[in-house]
Amino acid sequence: MDANRIELQQRRVELYVGDMFPLSVDIFPENAIPPILEWESSDDHVVAVNDEGILTARETGSAVVTVKVGVLNLSSHCDVIVRERNSQGLLPAENHSGSSGSQVHSTPVSRPNVPISSTESSFAPVSSKPWVPPTHQTDSSYVHEEEPSVPQVELPTTSTVPKPDVVWPEVSSSSSKIPESSSSSISSSTPSSQPDEPPYLVRIDIQSLPEKTIYSVSDRLDLSGFALLATYSNGATSIVKSGFTCTPMKLETAGTQAIRVYYGQKETSFSVVVQEDPIEILAYRVEKAYQDASVLQSAFSVSFTTNVAFQDATLEIDGMSAECPMRNSTEGMQSFDRKYFSKPSYDITLKVTDNSGNQDEVTFTAELGEVDITIEPTQAQIAAGEDLELVADVLGIAGHSVRWSSSAPSVASVSDHKVLGKDYSSATVSGKKKGQATITATVAGKEASCTVTVH
Repeated sequence: MDANRIELQQRRVELYVGDMFPLSVDIFPENAIPPILEWESSDDHVVAVNDEGILTARETGSAVVTVKVGVLNLSSHCDVIVRERNSQGLLPAENHSGSSGSQVHSTPVSRPNVPISSTESSFAPVSSKPWVPPTHQTDSSYVHEEEPSVPQVELPTTSTVPKPDVVWPEVSSSSSKIPESSSSSISSSTPSSQPDEPPYLVRIDIQSLPEKTIYSVSDRLDLSGFALLATYSNGATSIVKSGFTCTPMKLETAGTQAIRVYYGQKETSFSVVVQEDPIEILAYRVEKAYQDASVLQSAFSVSFTTNVAFQDATLEIDGMSAECPMRNSTEGMQSFDRKYFSKPSYDITLKVTDNSGNQDEVTFTAELGEVDITIEPTQAQIAAGEDLELVADVLGIAGHSVRWSSSAPSVASVSDHKVLGKDYSSATVSGKKKGQATITATVAGKEASCTVTVH
C-alpha cells in the first residue's frame, strides 16, 4: 500500500548559526510502503538539509525546508529561523562586562537534548537559575529558546584594596579570575578547547519484524509492523518506522529470501519465506485428427497448461496410462493413436505434480466422434493378371489407419496405399487365378468388405 500523506512533526524551528537539528516525518497510513523522501531548503545559504532530514544552520535569516515524495505528489514543510550568537559565542543576553570593562569567564553549562552545533563555543552564560532545555510546543513546532540572562557581577574599578571580606587576586592579560564570595554562585572553570562533535548514525538494527514473513511467488513485500532501531555516535537511539528503503519489493524466487534495508547509508537485513503456489491445471483441450507424418500415425491429442512448472504429468484413458514426455514446463501435450479408440467419446483424467510434490488433477470427456468405414463397390469381377483399385471412405479417423486384407491371397491379393491426412484409404487388388476372395478394410474395430471374383 502506498502512502497517502506525509507530515513533518516540526512545523517551526528556531536555531542559532552552527546548530544542527534532525527533522522527523510521519507516514500515513502506518502500514504504507516506506517511500523515498526528498529534502530541499528554500535557501541553502541560511539552512541546509541533507538526505536524512538533518538541518544545519549556516547564517542568519529564514527559510522553508520541504520534504516530499515526488512520485506520489505528497509534501510537508517546516519554517526555520536562524539567529546569530554574540561575539563571545554566548546566546543573546544582557551585557556581561563589569564597570571597568574587565571580562568575566562564565561557567560551562551542560545542555542535554538541544540542537547540536558544530561551531558552538564550550562557554555558556552563567545563571543562578537552572538552564531550561528547548521544548516542543503544542503546535508540533520546535522552538530553540534563549537561555536565561546572566546576573551582573560588579568588578573593582581601581587598584585600592577591596573590603576585607573579599580578596581580589591579580588579573593577568591571558585570563581573568573571579573572587570567591558567599553572595555569588559564579565559579571559575577551565572550558574545553574543542567543540562538541555532531552525533552521526553508527548502525541500524531490526527493532521489529513485519507482521507478514511468509509469501507466495510474485507477492509484494508488506512492511506493516516493521521498525528499525537507529544508534548514533553519542549513544542516543531512535525507532525508525519510515524513510528507509527495502529491496526487493516484489518476491520472484521461491525459498528463503534476504530483504535488504537501507537507511542513512547504513544497511541491515531480515529474511522471509517465499513459497510457490500449489500447482493448478489452468486449461486443457482435445484436438481430433492430429496428424504426425513423421511416424505415419493418426491420432488425437490432449494439450494443457499449468500455473507453475510441472515435474510429472500423466493422462489415464480407457484403462491406459500415458506419461507426458515434457518436464519442468507449464505447457504439455500427449497424443494417442485413434485406431485404438473406436468409441465416440472417452473420459480422460489428467494428473500433474510440481517440484514440491503438490498435485492437481482434472477429469473431462473427449468427444472423438463415431468411427465408421465403407467400401464401394461391395462386389467386383476381374480377370487373372488384372488389377482393381478399391477405395474405403473413413469417418472419424484419418485414412492411413486402415488395414487391408484378403481372405484368399492366392486368388486375389491386396496392397494398401498410405494416404496421409485424408478421410479415405485406397488399395490395389491383383487377380491371381480363377476363384473368389473377400477383400476387407478395418479401422478402429470397424470393417467393410468387397467380394472379388477372378475369372
